[in-house]
Order: sequence, then C-alpha cells, then structure tokens
Amino acid sequence: MQMEKKKRKKSSNLKLFHNSLSLEELTEVVQIVAHELYEKKGRIPGNELGDWLDAEREVKKVITTSYFAK
Repeated sequence: MQMEKKKRKKSSNLKLFHNSLSLEELTEVVQIVAHELYEKKGRIPGNELGDWLDAEREVKKVITTSYFAK
C-alpha cells in the first residue's frame, strides 16, 4: 500500500506545523493515525469508521492542545 511506504508522521509532530496544514494534509494525517489504530487493534476489519472517528478526535486534540499551549 502506498501509505505504508511513506514515512509515518507521529501525532506529536502536528504541534510543529498545525497552522500550515491544508485540508488534504489534515486528511492524510487522520488516515495515518486511523491506520495506526487499526494495526494496534490487531488488523481486525470491520471498524473502519470507528477507527477514522477516533483518529479525527486524536488529531483534533493534539492540534487544540498545542494551539492553546502557546
């Protein structure tokens, strides 16, 4: 899969560049985090939407926390 070939970004890296993320980049980060959640859960299919929503919450939390930490 193409995503697996890319170097994975850690959620903590969002603190450095959250102000400059385009919608496409933000979607890519959520996709990466969702895939990491899927792998952590043992690659069991059937919870794609749940993993995506959990990833969105995680990314939003990191962005919000880093924004207000300034």
